[in-house]
Amino acid sequence: MGDAERTTAGLPVIVVMPDIALDDGGGGWCTDWYNGGAHGPPQWETFHISQLIPWIDHNLRTIHSRQGRAIAGLSQGGFCSMSYPARHPDLFGMALAYSGAPDIAYDPDAQLGSTMIINATEVGLDHVPPNSMFGDRVTQEVNWADHDPATLAENLRDTRLSMYFGNGQPGPLDPSPVDPGGTTIEAAVARDNVDFHNRLDSLGIPSYYDAYGPGTHSWPYWTRDLRQSIGPIMDEFAHPAPPPSSVTYTIADERYSVYGWEVTMHRPATEFSTLE
Repeated sequence: MGDAERTTAGLPVIVVMPDIALDDGGGGWCTDWYNGGAHGPPQWETFHISQLIPWIDHNLRTIHSRQGRAIAGLSQGGFCSMSYPARHPDLFGMALAYSGAPDIAYDPDAQLGSTMIINATEVGLDHVPPNSMFGDRVTQEVNWADHDPATLAENLRDTRLSMYFGNGQPGPLDPSPVDPGGTTIEAAVARDNVDFHNRLDSLGIPSYYDAYGPGTHSWPYWTRDLRQSIGPIMDEFAHPAPPPSSVTYTIADERYSVYGWEVTMHRPATEFSTLE
């Protein structure tokens, strides 16, 4: 529906479009689920990052570096396309979100909206208890923040970032009558992206920010976004930025691998740590 195959036809790229949902579910939000502290499956991040990417690099003619790898997504996938680079900045040189939700924990308003949307996904679409993915908003506050692109924004300093979104008002690509759900969701998305953009600005992190005005949460806009962004993507592949000479990496995981470093910690409480 997003015309990705036609948009990328003939280009010297490998396009991989993995699932982020089980069967007809509402999606897994690209995380290894908390599941009331039991953890276990679904483990979307483990699948995408630790299994799928190595399989692709082993079986296809890829460039095995962040300079040869971009990630893009729409809606929930737009959250994923910012969360994964924030948590794994050594894997992706570019990140693009089309009507994504790049702030689920940093801004108080974003916390409220994201909790409602994610709980609705869990209960109404995935048919699991609320808080299955990230845990309770209060008791598992650190886990929410640990997957939040806005909280982890400093990790994105050396990633080329692009956000595309409308304001929720009916636009030139909308049918008549307009889907009211698409207007409501995109209006919330717009506020979320503004918050994220302001967060990046406060840290002096550059980004491309296309707040294109009237437009709803729907396929015609995402199709247009991809067509408009494919040129800059190819330009970046052709002329990639050099690897960063120094990095700062913040995460709350007890065990992680980044930029060739393997880190394991034993601690009484879950909290953020920074590698410099």
